[in-house]
Amino acid sequence: MDRNQRVEKITKQIPTLIKVPYEERLNVFYRGGIKSPVWWGVFIALLIIWIVLFGNTMLQWEHFDIFQMGIKDYSLAVFKQMLVPALIPVLIIAFIMLMVRNYLVKRIVKKEYLNE
Repeated sequence: MDRNQRVEKITKQIPTLIKVPYEERLNVFYRGGIKSPVWWGVFIALLIIWIVLFGNTMLQWEHFDIFQMGIKDYSLAVFKQMLVPALIPVLIIAFIMLMVRNYLVKRIVKKEYLNE
């Protein structure tokens, strides 16, 4: 994916970027997301909370014997065991991180580009 396609895709995700000059949109996006210390702080805090809440549960998971159960039953048992302590919290963490990224980008746009 070239730079122009990436900028268009990001602008569709975060409509506030329309107010930023086209050449600077990708830089503003990165500053509000991956390069932001606030984003990393929230991410690490959420991971620590997840480990504290579900770490003991995940360490006590049963070990299934794939040769006795068959692949279909084994996959279903592992999925059921991982659903609440692993999959649902990961989806919630991903959603929260998207919201934080969008908030940070909006704050950068409001602070730097709407005052001009």
